[in-house]
Amino acid sequence: MRNRTELIEKLQKVIIMRKMHSREQQAIAIMKLDELIGSQKSFLVTLSLLYSITNPSFISHLQGCQMTDTEIGYCCLYMSGLDIKDVIDLLNSHRAYNINADIRRKLGIKDKDILLLDYLRLLTI
Repeated sequence: MRNRTELIEKLQKVIIMRKMHSREQQAIAIMKLDELIGSQKSFLVTLSLLYSITNPSFISHLQGCQMTDTEIGYCCLYMSGLDIKDVIDLLNSHRAYNINADIRRKLGIKDKDILLLDYLRLLTI
């Protein structure tokens, strides 16, 4: 549990640093992101494994919706308080929009007014 919390706290601090105006702070944030993430796929899988320890029913539900490990990792990032722009910055990938759409489809969310994060939070109640 402590490792999970520490990882999430580090991610949030790095993302805040990344949004700073100072080029020096942004450079440090990018370097720290590279250290934390390493391989994007292994990072997302590790994050989903951490969530499976603290909230197994949430992860089981996502697996039951036929989500890939990457999609589950994205859901965990959203549950960590990140929005899609933060995820794009964090992973340096614009595929987040496509993955977000795939997640919504697999969860059966057709109403565009329903925020994915709000829906995911309902799954953890």
